[in-house]
Amino acid sequence: PLYKGTDVLTQTPISLAIRQTSPDSNKKWVSEDKYLENFAAMNGRPSLTGTYLYPQLEIWKGLSQKDRESSYNRYAHVNFTFDRNAEKNIKPIPSSPIADQFNLTIEPCDRFLKYNNVGFLITSAEFEEGAANCASLLRTVNYPQMDYFIYKLNF
Repeated sequence: PLYKGTDVLTQTPISLAIRQTSPDSNKKWVSEDKYLENFAAMNGRPSLTGTYLYPQLEIWKGLSQKDRESSYNRYAHVNFTFDRNAEKNIKPIPSSPIADQFNLTIEPCDRFLKYNNVGFLITSAEFEEGAANCASLLRTVNYPQMDYFIYKLNF
């Protein structure tokens, strides 16, 4: 409610961490946790995850998967899932698990992220050794029920 203000969103540990992480950077953020999809944008940072009110074909054309265009050519909540298998690399896999959601399963070091100027990842699970060689852990944000990890991509 408005009478309580926005502190419940903007003064949380994850919001503060987002704002404190490279405040002068123009790099985009990507969140792996659907509950945080809008947190980067809500805290003044450019983001690929979030709620898109209209299709963003320019962004997703970099996937080079015309046959999957119906997954992202619409209003959608956009989320990412990072592949954590260090033994093999996958190509990006767009999917639409429900009508208003677009999910992209992708390697954390995929060139699509570099092409779209992504510099920061928020995950709810750490990357194991070798699963994200381009990423370095910047900080861990602790909550009673879960920890979040902020990584910087070093492209």
